[in-house]
Amino acid sequence: MANPLTGDFDAVLQVSGSTINRLLASMHQNTGLDTKLPTFPHSVGMRIGDPTPIEGLRGTAWAQLSVPRIDLIHGEDDRFNLEVAIRARYKPDPGTTPLPEFIHGTVRAQYRIDNIDPNCWGWGKAAADYLWIRVVGGSVSFDGTAVDETSPFTVLQPTDAAANDARITRLIWYLLKYKFEATPQKVEQRFRRGSMRSLNVGVNRSVVAVALAGQGQLSSVNQDLLEGRDFGVAVSSEFIVSSIQRELDAMKAAYSSTYGITFKLNADFGLFDVDVLTVNVTWRITIGLATVQWSGGTLPMFGGTSVGVLTIRVVGHARTKDAKFNTDCDLTQMVMLSFNGATEEFVAALIGTPTLNLTGLPGLLVGAGDKQKIAAHFKPTIEAEVNKLVGHLSVKNRKDDLINQLKKLDTNPDAHFDEAVFSPDGVVVRGYISLAARRPALSAFVKTAEQDGFNAFESWIPGGRIDSFDWSWSWFNNANAPGTAKVGDRFLLRRPVGLHRSNFGMVKDLSRPLPILDGWGVLCLTIRGVRVDPVTGALVAVTIRRKCLRAGFDVRIQGVAGGRVFLKEWAKSKPDPIGPVEEVSLIDVGGGRSDRAPNTLVIRNGERWDRETGAALRDALLSSRRLDAGLQILMLFPDGTLAARGNIVDDVMQFAADLEAPLVVNEDVRGTWSAALAMDPSQGDVQWRLVTPTGGVSWAHTGTIEPPELARVFDNYLFPSPPPSPRTLVTRVVPGTRLDTSVLGAGLYYDVARLEAEERCPPPLGPYSYDARAVFVQADSRSSRAAIERLAREYSAHEGDRPFVALIVDGASPEDLDRLKERLPEEFVAIPDPRGAIASQFGVRAWPTSVTVNEGIVTAVDVGAEPDGRRSDSESAS
Repeated sequence: MANPLTGDFDAVLQVSGSTINRLLASMHQNTGLDTKLPTFPHSVGMRIGDPTPIEGLRGTAWAQLSVPRIDLIHGEDDRFNLEVAIRARYKPDPGTTPLPEFIHGTVRAQYRIDNIDPNCWGWGKAAADYLWIRVVGGSVSFDGTAVDETSPFTVLQPTDAAANDARITRLIWYLLKYKFEATPQKVEQRFRRGSMRSLNVGVNRSVVAVALAGQGQLSSVNQDLLEGRDFGVAVSSEFIVSSIQRELDAMKAAYSSTYGITFKLNADFGLFDVDVLTVNVTWRITIGLATVQWSGGTLPMFGGTSVGVLTIRVVGHARTKDAKFNTDCDLTQMVMLSFNGATEEFVAALIGTPTLNLTGLPGLLVGAGDKQKIAAHFKPTIEAEVNKLVGHLSVKNRKDDLINQLKKLDTNPDAHFDEAVFSPDGVVVRGYISLAARRPALSAFVKTAEQDGFNAFESWIPGGRIDSFDWSWSWFNNANAPGTAKVGDRFLLRRPVGLHRSNFGMVKDLSRPLPILDGWGVLCLTIRGVRVDPVTGALVAVTIRRKCLRAGFDVRIQGVAGGRVFLKEWAKSKPDPIGPVEEVSLIDVGGGRSDRAPNTLVIRNGERWDRETGAALRDALLSSRRLDAGLQILMLFPDGTLAARGNIVDDVMQFAADLEAPLVVNEDVRGTWSAALAMDPSQGDVQWRLVTPTGGVSWAHTGTIEPPELARVFDNYLFPSPPPSPRTLVTRVVPGTRLDTSVLGAGLYYDVARLEAEERCPPPLGPYSYDARAVFVQADSRSSRAAIERLAREYSAHEGDRPFVALIVDGASPEDLDRLKERLPEEFVAIPDPRGAIASQFGVRAWPTSVTVNEGIVTAVDVGAEPDGRRSDSESAS
């Protein structure tokens, strides 16, 4: 009769289905590692139908693939079900059978474990050492959507969805069978085909059982033994008994010893005893019978602890020259078997004093004390045999075998037994498997090759699945309406191309423009999905923190003496607790960082909007004959004007919609533009400067100008250049960068040496800091002050260990620092950056910028003081 724990076998290993899914998640996140571990791709671009079309299909496909999930089939020993979510984009070759562009859904298929024919070329004797997992024909299904896009935010259902689904299903089957067929994996003998059986006996109760010892039918193993653990080894009571019985039998055959004892015969004379006779006997002892019985469970006599109990009976024959002193020794010893989770070893302990019976005359003559001595004579032998059993039951080798197998799939596996459960049927030792932690998720998007949108194809959640791409955008200084788009079936955000471009390269007639493509602004992406928990194997929700890309127009202009030239970014928003904050950041556009900048017309106004100037500009642009020169227009007002007269922006931007070149409205921040372009801030007249792509000034004018004259300026003074296009500038420090903070340390030493000459402190930021933040600010910037105040509030409200905060103050003097420190928590450190060296080291071009560091690694870069309190991982650009 089969053992309820192990079936026909002596010992069985079980691994939970959730652990197998965790291992699949490890394979999913192995992609890109410098390792020989197997991988499952998270994204793939490929050709379809080369060299021969597949059912008329030939084209290019890009697909994002989720972590695969296994569903074990109860009772099967060579197959399982697998599912994976896909998100694909398909572009057919001209003249081939079309498919909808966007395909999204779940693919399910059954896989089986096949033997490799040893006659296959190159396999020979090695074939038996490998597992070959192959898709089962006819088992593939696709459940999802397939649509074409007609506009950025509307889709039309295909005319024949059923036919498309069927074609997609057949295509997927072909790819799984041929292009994505798994390579054979070398495994140990016990993990080969036919040596494993799947059990699926309830919700979250699936396991794979592997026979470890003994012979029999796998169908006899049908019980889940794990009780929520990751793995376990079951040993049958029959194996335990037979193992120790073999040792007892060997002991019985080889055992022979001598034991000397003295008998005293007494006479009772009433008032006293008299020793009548003293006899010294030496026995030759052999063993005629040795047996063992097993019992186990939660036994009251052991305080309700689950233990195993071995009852060992040994019958010895004690013989001597005088037959009347011959006897048989019948000894019974109980042994308690327990498990130590700390050492992962079984522990055997003899229970109490053994019982001993002697037959014949010695049974009458030997007292209790001598019987204990005789029983003790057998104790070392019994203990030795029990210790041999403990060696037989050791599970460390089994665990090591499992770990070695796990190392073929995961970068950092381990396993630990933490409990044993004893029962009349045997013992189950079970525990947990730990795998490598999940790698950080990646949010990445770039412009599409067609320059009509953004592509987040490279984004992925290692060991997980992306469910939605949540896009949001806003425009520099509210030039256009902000927008959002949430999509789940595609990794693209697109808008239709413009109907035409103007003479100066501006895309016209856009129904839904997007920042970075069509103007200065911010585009953000938040990715939501799930991933396999590395501990439980459950799918848990995960959100990839908002990642933003900021962009503006290239301006090649050099500030006075190499100084900064600022533009101001602002946003209409709800009032901040410290007051209304319209300024979001100050952006340094000086120095020119592109070799392909367009021409820039800078117009400095007085405090009011001159509509005659606007009309002259509009008419001149329409009249110009130049077709080879890109042009962008920057309309400046005195510093502080737009915050006080917000309607100016609205008036100018309404007018800008009719222009043939893109226009940006801003302020002459701190007079930096006037200084760089030799404008007189005290002048009330309009001042004009035409800046070349190389940063020089090709034309200057003060006062009004007639449209024909301005058109001739454009015809004669514009340099050939590309059309204006927003350009991104990625900071040198991005999430994932290991931070070199020696320059910060130098600044801190300078500050500390000035204020506290008697003390020296090590640089706070760097590999020794667990959690720190470097915030780049301008001393007299409203957005920087708002960011500092918000950070101070968050810092004061933070409980527990608070991060180290260093403020790097651009262009600051010691006096500026003194004034700033009066408003800071005393734990904050202010570091002067008088020449902008630290900001240059970090590639900072916008203030405020916050760099968050954890154990020396940059985890976030946040740009701007957002009035609603949001923060974003940002790649800054201007």
